[in-house]
Amino acid sequence: KILKKNTFYRPWGKYINLFNGKGFLLKELTVNSQSSISLQKHNHRSERWTIISGKPKITINKHKFYKNPNETVFIPKGAIHRIENILSNLSR
Repeated sequence: KILKKNTFYRPWGKYINLFNGKGFLLKELTVNSQSSISLQKHNHRSERWTIISGKPKITINKHKFYKNPNETVFIPKGAIHRIENILSNLSR
C-alpha cells in the first residue's frame, strides 16, 4: 500500500517510505554530500539497494567499495553496513 506519512528528515539527509508490501518496504534514501548513515546491523531482515545517482561508498562488514548508478547491492541479514556520500559534487 502507498504510505501517507512517508518523508523523514535526518542529519545525514532524508528517506521516503514509498511502498509497503507483504514482507517488504520500499524506501528512497537521499544522503547529503559529505554525510553517511550510521553503521548498522539488522538480525531479522536483508536489504537490497539500487543506486540512482552519485557514486556512494558502501561498507558491508569489512568490505568497502563504490557503486555507480543502476548498480545494486545486497546486504544479508546480520551484516554490518553503511552508505556514505563522501565524494564532492565537483570531483566527478
